[in-house]
Formats: sequence, structure tokens, C-alpha cells
Amino acid sequence: MRNQVLYSTLLGAAVLFLVNGCQKPVQPDPTLTLSQTAISVPAEGGTFSVAYKVTNPREGAEVSPEASTNDWVTSLEVVDNNINFDVAVNEATEPRSVDVTVSYPGAADAVFTITQEAADPAPFVFNLKEVNATNYVFDIFPEDKEMSYILFGTTQAYLDEYGLTTDEALFQDDLEYMGGSVADYAAVGDMLDLTFSATPETETVIYAYGIDLNTNTRLTDIVYCRFTTPGVEKIVADFSITTTVDGPEVTAHVIPQGYDGYYCVEAYETASLDPDTDLYELCYSNFMSMVSFYQMLGMSADDALAALCGQGEGDWKFALSPSTEYTIVAYAVSNEAVPNSDPVSVEVTSGPLEPSDNQLTVTVTEVGARVATVNVSTTNDDPYGIYVVPSSELAEFTTDSEIMEYLLYWYYPTEATGDFSQSFTGLTPETEYSVCAFGQVAGLATTDLFRTDFITTEAEIGNATIEVVFDEYYDMAASLDVLNEIDPSLASEIESYISQGLEVLLPCYAVTEPADAEFYYYGLYSYDESMFEQYNDNDIINTLMMDSPADPSTLYVLNYGEPLIFLGVALDANGNPGPLFKGEPFTLTPEEAADPEGLWDLFGASASTKSSAQTGFSIAREKMSVPEGISVRKDVEAPVAKVYTEPVVVTSSSIELPDENMLQNAKVLPRTFYKK
Repeated sequence: MRNQVLYSTLLGAAVLFLVNGCQKPVQPDPTLTLSQTAISVPAEGGTFSVAYKVTNPREGAEVSPEASTNDWVTSLEVVDNNINFDVAVNEATEPRSVDVTVSYPGAADAVFTITQEAADPAPFVFNLKEVNATNYVFDIFPEDKEMSYILFGTTQAYLDEYGLTTDEALFQDDLEYMGGSVADYAAVGDMLDLTFSATPETETVIYAYGIDLNTNTRLTDIVYCRFTTPGVEKIVADFSITTTVDGPEVTAHVIPQGYDGYYCVEAYETASLDPDTDLYELCYSNFMSMVSFYQMLGMSADDALAALCGQGEGDWKFALSPSTEYTIVAYAVSNEAVPNSDPVSVEVTSGPLEPSDNQLTVTVTEVGARVATVNVSTTNDDPYGIYVVPSSELAEFTTDSEIMEYLLYWYYPTEATGDFSQSFTGLTPETEYSVCAFGQVAGLATTDLFRTDFITTEAEIGNATIEVVFDEYYDMAASLDVLNEIDPSLASEIESYISQGLEVLLPCYAVTEPADAEFYYYGLYSYDESMFEQYNDNDIINTLMMDSPADPSTLYVLNYGEPLIFLGVALDANGNPGPLFKGEPFTLTPEEAADPEGLWDLFGASASTKSSAQTGFSIAREKMSVPEGISVRKDVEAPVAKVYTEPVVVTSSSIELPDENMLQNAKVLPRTFYKK
């Protein structure tokens, strides 16, 4: 019996053991912990990580991080118990932070905070205010208001073409571009509402950096502002084109059809045009190259329009190669000097070159030290060209044909028909000159060469004198309303100068003795107390006479606060310069600017009638031509690119500009910031 009870007890215990032995043990919940709950990263950004640990992990479960913003924290990923992430550069001058929530199934979320340091204040801040197809407007604010800095605009294509991918490479390129005139390109302080020219649909770059003008070393990193200009909105413009052929010269008579804006007409050798050529792109490229050249010289869009375009019905004359097929095109150009219509084209074949039997007799009279009168008598009215050049340039040639070929290639002629007599100035004393004349049509010789040589006399001190005077000057911005009433076109031109940073209108007058002195020169120059120690009077006279003869009155566009001085010289009847005129140095100030109402009297209208009147002033800007008297070399002139033998872009890179005057002429507009 006892055994039976014991057996029953053991059996019950075994059953209980079997039941309890089949139950799984209860597992604790997973926990998620981070190695840190806050991480600080530098303003430069980079790749960072935070380690994590999961206790009591569950099979198949994964850690999942998520940031409260993905604007500057990106690429969150879990790798080997680490949460990796990228932080973008903080360009702001304020710190910023973001929370990253890390989740794991069954565990409480963990959070860590990323705090990024503020960026150091940038050396420069650009405020891009307006971006158009052909220009853009912006402000620049340097952090250091006393630091000199360099500011340029260019295109990303230029930087790519020359491999300017680092600050140092670009800086060295700038130094080479500026040469020994770095200070002339430097600016100081804030500049507002700067307007730079641009090309449509182009990735554009403006940049600035501080510079030590004593050592020409860069003081800051280069700060860039990049953007892309919009495209040109085309219009529909039609033109009627009829052609008249006179040998190699072709005249295109153009009548706009229902269009009254600007347009341009060009000629291309038909054989040079590929059948797949996009005429608009070709015309656009060539036209904008010419506009860029004018802008490089400080000229406005209005200047380019006046030089390259026409309005209304008109004749366009082309000097072409003989017996050659050409495509004449006409296309609309916007007021911003951008081609904005598809070209209309016609085909024409130029005529053969016919020789002329014109016999020219060349004589030179009234020879002085710097002036001579050239006389040409003819036997008919066929056109011919006259060249006055130093005889030394022609000494190497052995035939007349070589001389004519040289002159046609390198010089612009004084064109004439019939008998001719004119005084030529700007000659060098005691120098032999050659006067060469021969018939020419379309830049081709039609007669033999007719030539005579002469030697200028010894220089003497002339008896003519000049004085340059001014009474009042006017603030440009304050004068716009009055100028709009007097002449809206003049007001528009003045407004363009204001956009270039100019401030003052200064009218001046030349007074000569004798009063009818034919040739005189004057200019307004930046004044420095040591300037007359560096340059003697003859140096300055020679510099003055490198320019064209001056006008009786000139309207200068200037800035306040610059020490200035008028310098001038007059030539007597023999071409001898008189004594150098040195005006009293002066500085213009806003406080002394005159009442703009005085402009009514200045421009020839009484203040009571306030009627519109023609101005007697020429607005002073850098002149591009040499006096008529000396034949102008083609390598120092703005290109006239209206006839193309090949569809290539005309650029200024192949044109040698004359050296700058050794004195700083104040009438030259401020340097353009647009590079190369």
C-alpha cells in the first residue's frame, strides 16, 4: 500500500514536471541606447556617425533613423551598429540644429540632436536683384568696409575653358589680366545697383576677394555668386530686301514690314554657310560679339545700337569680293541690343571689279612741323583713297602693288571723289611722310599708285593759346527730371551713366587766341601734386595730341570727390603747339552742384519757354579714333563686322588695342568689371 501511494505521488510529480518543462521562458523587451544624445559638427559639414546598441534584439528587426529635416542632414544609414549621416555646409552666420529619431520594434525611441556651428561671416555678400537676358543688377557688401577688393563678372564657360577651378588659379589669372594696374580695378566699401552686361541663356559668375594693393596678395577666399540668365523672347519681324549691284559694291534697300524697331543687316558668303546652319544662331553670335567689344570700351547698349543698327527704311552698302555669291540677312534687334527675330535673307551675286582710268596728281603744301595740306586733282569722279603714313613704313616694299596691298590691309583711307584739298594734323616734326592715293572700290585697288613724299619742319613754339573754363556743374540724378523735359534721349543717356556709378555733369568751354584757331586739344585729368614732376610739358602735349582735336564745348560725366585739372594746347597756323595750359586743380562736391533748372540755359533754351533745343555739347567719353589727318590703322579701331567671308564669331581677342595714355584721363568712364 505504501508502495502504491509512493508510486502515485511520483507519477503525479512526473506529470507536473512534464507540463512545466514544455513552457518557454518569458523574454525581456528590447532596449535601444545611443552612444550620445547630442553631437556638434563644424560649419564645413561632412560625414559623421553615432553608435547604438540594442539589448534583447528581436529576430528580423532593424534600426530605423529619421531626421526632422532632410534639407541639410542627408544619407542617413545604419552600418555595423553605427548611424551614419552627411551634413551640408552651413553658409549662414547662425547655428542650426535638427533632431534624429532612432526607432527599433518593441523598444522606446531614442533621439539625438545634431547642432551645426555657424559659418564665419563671408568676406562678401552678394544681393542679386535682377537677372535679364542681357544684364543683371546686384549689390555687394564687403564684411570689412575698409578693405580693398577686386570684383569681376565672367561666365562659367570661361572658367571651364581655362581650367580656373580653384581660388588660386583664378587669382593668378586675374593678376595677369590686370597687369600692373591692380589698383585701377580695386574697390572699397558697399556698392549698390551695379549693372553688368550678360549673354542670354548663359551660366554667369560674379566673384570678389580682398586684396593688399601694396603686395598684390589675396586677403580672403574668393566669394562666388552663380546664376543663369534667361533666354531671348523672339518676335516676328519681316523685311523687304532689294539689292543693287555696282561691281563689288552691293546696296541692300531694306523696308521693315510692320516693324518700327531696331534691326541689323549683314552679308555672308553663301559658300561658307552650311545647309544646316541656323541663321539666327549665327547672326546672334556675331552681333553679340560686336556688342561685347563696344561694352568692353565702356559704351552702352544705346551706343551699340547706334553703331550697328538702323530703324525704318534705309540703304545698307557692302564692299564685297568681286563676282561672289552672298546671302544678305536682316533681323530685328531689341532695345537692349539683342537679336530677337529670325533673319530674313536674300541671295545676290556681286559684280566684277572694273579698273578706273582716273589719273591722280598729288601735291603737298603749307607744310609745318605737325600739319600739312594734301591736294589731289583728278581726271574723273571715280572713287579713290588717300593715305598719309611715315615713309619708313613703306621702305621695305619694292613694288607699288606691295605698297597698295599693305595700305589696304592695315589702314583705313580718307575716301574722296573729284578734286580734294585738306589739312592733315597730328604729324611728327622733322619726319618724312608719304601721301599715297589710288582708286579703290570695295577695298580693292582700281588704279596704279600715285605718291608724293614730304618732310615736316622743325618744331617751334606756336603762338596760339587755349584756356578751358567752366561755370557750374550739375548732379546727374537730381537733373533727370529737367533733362527729360529738355531732351528725353539725352536724359536716357545720362541715366545709363548713372547706372555705371557716375554722378556729375560738368560743362566746359574752350577759349583760344586767336579765336579761330583750327586745331586744339584739351582733356580733364586726375590731379596729383607730383604729376608735373613725373611728366614735362612736352610729354603732356604729346599725350593730348594723341587724341582727336577737341570740340569747342564738352559735357564731362564724372564723380564727386576726385581732384581734377584741365590741360590743353592749341596749334597755330603752322601746326606748332603753343604753351601748355594748366588749369587750377579742383574737386567737385555735391554741396556746390548748381540748380538743374540752369540746364535750360545751358542747352540753348530760355527758362521761360522751356522749349526743346539741340545741345551744343559733345558728351565726353573715351574716343576710339585717331585724327583724320593721319591714316588710321585697322588694328586700333573698333571692328566693323558686317561682311563675313566665313561664319565665325568676331571677338576682341584678335584685336590689339592701343596702349593707354600715360596720364589718367578723367573723361574715360570707370573700368568695367566684366572680365575678358
